[in-house]
Amino acid sequence: MINNKTSPPPLLSICIPAYNRPKLIQRTLNSIEPKNREIEIIICDNSTNDETKEVVQKSLKNETCTWKYFKNNPSISPTENHNKCIKLARGRYIYIIHDDDYLLPGGLQLILKHLQASKHKVIMFGIKTVTITEET
Repeated sequence: MINNKTSPPPLLSICIPAYNRPKLIQRTLNSIEPKNREIEIIICDNSTNDETKEVVQKSLKNETCTWKYFKNNPSISPTENHNKCIKLARGRYIYIIHDDDYLLPGGLQLILKHLQASKHKVIMFGIKTVTITEET
């Protein structure tokens, strides 16, 4: 686990609830490009073994982004695991991507572009963006 609490909060927290799919989380992590200081990656692992942990540590050990790995022991419910990821996030925005999902090439750049340009609260679902404006 790497946790840099002294750095300023990132623009985007990418939260990945995981469960026993080390090969698929490898694909997920590979799809998150570029891994820079604008993002943090949080993995909350509910797996029954350490394979996911090994994949995460190997994949992210040399990255410049902040990343955090947490192993739930004992395992918690899928909903609790999902919520734990959100609770640990420090970013201005949160993007949930499950360990069996991945971003298409250029996907993270597009997400960051929309978030940087927005002056409103933004919710992103896949490729659809919803902007929420507050009534004054």
